[in-house]
Amino acid sequence: MHAQKNFADISSGSLPAAPGVSLAVGLAFAIAVALLSAAPARAQEGPESVDEPTRSEDALSGASEVAGSLEEDLFGGGDEGSGTEEDLFGGGDEGSGTEEDLFGGNGANLVSDVVQTEQAASPESELLTSENVEIGGSFSFDVDASWRTANKGDWFDELTSPANQDLALTLGATLFLDARPDDDFRFFGKLDVAYPFTEDAERSFDDIVRITELFSDFNIADTVFLRGGKHTVSWGVGYFFSPADIINLTDIDPEDPTADVEGPVSLKANLPVDAHNFYLYVLAQDISKPYELAVAPKAEFLIETLEIGLGGFYQGQRAPTAMVTLSLPLWDFDFFGEAVIGYGADKSFVRAADVSPGNPLGLTVEEAEDKAYFSGTAGALFRFNDEADFFDFSVSGQYMYNGQGYEDPHFLTNNAAGVALLLVQNAISRDDMLWPGMHYAAGSINWAGLLTTDLTLGLFWIGNLSDGSGRVVPSLSFKPIDELEIGLSVPVTYGDSGAEYTPQGGKTALSLSVSVGKGKF
Repeated sequence: MHAQKNFADISSGSLPAAPGVSLAVGLAFAIAVALLSAAPARAQEGPESVDEPTRSEDALSGASEVAGSLEEDLFGGGDEGSGTEEDLFGGGDEGSGTEEDLFGGNGANLVSDVVQTEQAASPESELLTSENVEIGGSFSFDVDASWRTANKGDWFDELTSPANQDLALTLGATLFLDARPDDDFRFFGKLDVAYPFTEDAERSFDDIVRITELFSDFNIADTVFLRGGKHTVSWGVGYFFSPADIINLTDIDPEDPTADVEGPVSLKANLPVDAHNFYLYVLAQDISKPYELAVAPKAEFLIETLEIGLGGFYQGQRAPTAMVTLSLPLWDFDFFGEAVIGYGADKSFVRAADVSPGNPLGLTVEEAEDKAYFSGTAGALFRFNDEADFFDFSVSGQYMYNGQGYEDPHFLTNNAAGVALLLVQNAISRDDMLWPGMHYAAGSINWAGLLTTDLTLGLFWIGNLSDGSGRVVPSLSFKPIDELEIGLSVPVTYGDSGAEYTPQGGKTALSLSVSVGKGKF
């Protein structure tokens, strides 16, 4: 653009006819042409590992050809080397300072040729395609030692002879493969490998090698975009809890909320319309009959910065569900919320019954098929980071109402023996015992790079507000280099014995963890 402006200035004005000025202008232009001609040669001295020229290299090559042509126009390309003004600019007695005398009538096309060369490449094609297959992943090697007390005496005295002490070794890797042969097709696969690498009575091959994602992306006329295979489904917006997400196979881990969850085998169709998106999921996880297929439509609407999601789920063997999600970034906050209602529940409930000779424990199992259950959650994330990086704070908090919880928070605790018998009889499963309360909350505070040091200070809390039990984890970590991190935490559980987080009473622990060689590749 700058070159085009200079040519326009020359063509719009009249150059002085004085020979000295014309000679100076001509010499300056000749030097510029020489530098432009040399630029491609310098560009070719880059690394040999680059397989294809970039768009900038194409543009330089095109500019070199144009400059070479211009050089012949200027200097004639003959053998009569001349250093005089007449030899350089054609001599003549009729206005040697005009544009035509300087550029031979070709100056008007110089910049347009270069621009056309740059526009020949498609940026979308370059970004979405690759001749090479990308392989990467992450590696982790962690050692965790913990000492737990029974909270029956002085905590420091109990640490010298703790009730329990454990040492856990975690060695694993995540590997992925990403191939994009053209901008209309992509293949992606990811698997996890975990130590120990041998099978035994309690450990199967799936615990050693687990495929977490395997799918392909393609589209129909660049209008409908499809993904088929095993992949994570973006369904809810919750951070610690997501009651709306009934599609993915695993729940969010509240103590590691950013970790990936495992998705089902499905086909996703996405139709974008302006800033809005419409989805249809067809789910085929663990089925063998056509009528077992599940469908889940979803629509996302963007209004200014507010995103609204509306979705539903239907499968013959499960409770039909409808959900609404909201997310709104405002200032340094991210607000979010979910509401979900299901007709029936995908779990069994333990209910009180009359004591009889055939039912001495007075308990029965109920399948909730003809009742609506509502659940909802709301929360916010806050992040503050000053320019000097002294204060890099992140604060998050979330509340969840669990409509499938027990109204009496002590019902399961008071009937622990009967519940255990029902589990042994397979009348109920352990999944039926998850989230027994109706009110939950969680929050975390993190101060990363404490005052520009390598320390990170953190505090995590989660609680069952129904039975009054919970877990608090203050922590401090030191990360002198990317591949080494040392962490110290003091997890504390509180609440009545038999409650959700204190089945055997409250405990305090001291945990020391060391992560060595952890990183991504």
